[in-house]
Amino acid sequence: MKPSNAAPSCSTTAAVRAPAPLLGAAIHFILLVVPQLGLHAHLGSAWLNAVIAGGALLLLYKLATFRRWNDELKYAPRFARAVVFILAVVIVENFATWATSASDRRKHFYTPLQDNAEIVLLWLFQRYPAARRTLIDGWGVDTHFMLHAFVAMAVSVLWDLSPHSGFGMGARFMDTIAWTHLIRTVAFMTTVLPNPKLQCYARNFPRVPDSWAEFVRIGFSAKRGSGCNDLVISGHGVVYAAVALALHEFFPTPLSRWGPRTLGWIAVIKLCIQETLDKTHYSVDMFLAVVLTYLVWKWRESVYPADDMWQPRPAGAPADPVPRRLVALVVVTLVFFSANSAGMEGAGRRQALFVVLALAAGLLAGAQELPSDLCFNQLQVLGTHNSYHQTPPQALIDHFGGAASPLLAWQYSHPPLTTQLDGGVRSFELDAYWDPQGGLYGQAAGLRIAGRNGWLSDAKYKQPGFKTLHVPDFDTSTNCILLADCLAELKRWSDANPRHLPLRVYIEVKESGQLQEALGPALVGILDTMLLNSTAEGPSSFVQQPVNTAQTFRDLNAELASVFGADGGQLLTPDGLRKELGAAEGADLTQLLLQSPPGSGPCPWPPLERLRGKVFVVLIVGRATSTEAKALYEAFPDLKGSLAWVEQAGRTPMPHAVFRAAAVGRMGGNSLSLDLPDNATALAEALAGGVRNASLAGYLVRARADADTIEARAGFTGRRDAVIAAGPQVVASDFVFPVTLQVRAADDSSSGGSGAAAAFPDGSSYRVMLPGGLAGRCLREAASGGSSSGSGSGTNSSSGTAVSLMAVQTGEQQGDAIYCGPLEGAATAALAPAPQVDASSGSSGSSIGSSTGSTGTSGSGSSSAASQEDIAPPATQANEARSGAAGASPPALAALLLAACQAAAVIVL
Repeated sequence: MKPSNAAPSCSTTAAVRAPAPLLGAAIHFILLVVPQLGLHAHLGSAWLNAVIAGGALLLLYKLATFRRWNDELKYAPRFARAVVFILAVVIVENFATWATSASDRRKHFYTPLQDNAEIVLLWLFQRYPAARRTLIDGWGVDTHFMLHAFVAMAVSVLWDLSPHSGFGMGARFMDTIAWTHLIRTVAFMTTVLPNPKLQCYARNFPRVPDSWAEFVRIGFSAKRGSGCNDLVISGHGVVYAAVALALHEFFPTPLSRWGPRTLGWIAVIKLCIQETLDKTHYSVDMFLAVVLTYLVWKWRESVYPADDMWQPRPAGAPADPVPRRLVALVVVTLVFFSANSAGMEGAGRRQALFVVLALAAGLLAGAQELPSDLCFNQLQVLGTHNSYHQTPPQALIDHFGGAASPLLAWQYSHPPLTTQLDGGVRSFELDAYWDPQGGLYGQAAGLRIAGRNGWLSDAKYKQPGFKTLHVPDFDTSTNCILLADCLAELKRWSDANPRHLPLRVYIEVKESGQLQEALGPALVGILDTMLLNSTAEGPSSFVQQPVNTAQTFRDLNAELASVFGADGGQLLTPDGLRKELGAAEGADLTQLLLQSPPGSGPCPWPPLERLRGKVFVVLIVGRATSTEAKALYEAFPDLKGSLAWVEQAGRTPMPHAVFRAAAVGRMGGNSLSLDLPDNATALAEALAGGVRNASLAGYLVRARADADTIEARAGFTGRRDAVIAAGPQVVASDFVFPVTLQVRAADDSSSGGSGAAAAFPDGSSYRVMLPGGLAGRCLREAASGGSSSGSGSGTNSSSGTAVSLMAVQTGEQQGDAIYCGPLEGAATAALAPAPQVDASSGSSGSSIGSSTGSTGTSGSGSSSAASQEDIAPPATQANEARSGAAGASPPALAALLLAACQAAAVIVL
């Protein structure tokens, strides 16, 4: 059966790509021209080594520049398991060969069996000597060249010449050989038949020892030639047939029927005849090898089906990140074999082989088969809070001096939305202020108080429509003034990257009185007096924000329709979801979609693959009793006709709310202090407890890794790690880049001062990334035994668990990858050195970043810091058992594999 996470089959070659003539020529050259002319023999050892070294360097170059790692690496776990499997089979077969040969009572004297096929072949070649000279003697194809043919085909994917996965082809090839050899081992141990060669045992094996200990030691030492009983099924024949089958199924058929497929089968016939005439095997051994290999090959089709072909890569799509562990493994392997060919022996050879096997074990331990039924509520993505935000001008902060701690909480800047998307952010928060007539928010009274011009000159402020900013008059700097512009930028990127994971766009509809809420009524009264006494140019009063009504939400819905289309376009709306699930109009979304806990039953959402390219707009309207919530449900009862969903804040149920906010405020309440509380660790665990409980209740939870720059200023990662481990579907932050880069951007974009940078510790590298460093992470582990705290996933993690980028899941074409490896140790791998970026422009390079910090006094989901409703009691014992088993299995597996590989290296060598 074909794996469900594989790309869909293609019924025609046109659905893939044209046959690769260069690859066809290469295979012809390897199989026919090189051995026929003996070119390799004329190079000499020095030139041959130079060619090999050049080929190795070329291979490394292609590994570094390969563009489709996300497609390729999903089959790497199967390839790694096939390597371990075939190694184990070879060890068992080696011992069985010795044991059967040594226990053969006729090993020193027997008569070979009569081979009728051999008799016929000898007669034919005696009668037609030219046939033998052409087919057997003149064509120097052997086992090595058959293997070279397969390797050339598998490696050709690096040149984009094959529509198949190199790891996939290698996995099926080795899996077939391993199973066939296992059957062969059982066969020759069952019935002992005489070997075709006389005096075989005396030439290849020592005297049979008297003790069982010595007998076993010899059996597990280096192999001493083939067995001296008949092995019934030819091992060489298995390789020949497997190569021909691989060429037949995976090589694109060239225009001429005389191609690698046909040539491969002719080579099999030639080699079977040659083995028979050389008395290496009986003819029946070769026949059985080909037949059995064919049957096993077909049986193992599920390992990598021949119809699992890559789709054409979208034009202009960026290259996938290079898996450095794989490159390191290739480098070490090449070094080992180069040193081995140069004469490395003894302990040095054992140590080099152990390094290679240890790296392979690390890759295998970190790799996982991804669940094909991953549900939308089992996906964690990275988000930014106040995604549009730019730090207030430094002149404003300097003017207020010691009274500016609320403003200091706003010292963070995000790069443009497109840059965030390219960096892996898949959730955004936009603050929306209703401005039906236009011109309401084109002022910054705080600048006038500071002696600067208090008018905002951009003409977009005069246009009607929702404005995007944080706090009127004081925190107005933004990447996109008009909400419609923010949405249009997200839509353009989505259109250009149709295979992205679902985007979440949280829109907080700001209620009136934001300035009083952010700074406090007393301070606003003082500022009002200062504004009246200011001699600078600007407004004479603060913004008078209108009260939101049902019309606010009708206008917002119209603005969404103007960007995405009247039918929503790529938006997945409440009505669209009801229709897709076959539910009645206005059906309760909580009854349809809340699953407690996630994964405890069938996924209530459409398949995740169908959600790729979709956008969810989620409204943040405060609590169920707020003016905004009442106005929303007045405009759209049961959310019928709404293009947006709604998020619940706190524990009070909100109709049709399947999204929920948790841990969205600062630690320690509403204090204006930006110092880290003394009980920060306990507070972080309490916030994480609220996240866990909301997630286990089935909600799609959004949580923040930090707030108000408190954690970033202190370099405190406890909240970040605890929140990530608690399993929210969105981890939001204010630091897409390390903090030092972001505050530098804040300084550069303001008056050129250094106040922001001075507020943070020197060398601070605080940032937030998902474990694994990819755009998404599986929450299945967290929901069924993952770590309950992030203490092992921060920058000081020492769990030693191997983290592999092989554990990814992609779509049918190039798309976002999902990390499904262990939580512990993953954050260390994700938190790579900071990219070299232009901080002033906000370019994110190719790193997958996130951001932390927020404005707790006006944070998303609640208008103040975390309340007692958001900070839930500690998790119950049942919940702790569910989310607190700190992934001990992967480290144990890694240790077991390392020990097994070390033992194998000692035994084989």
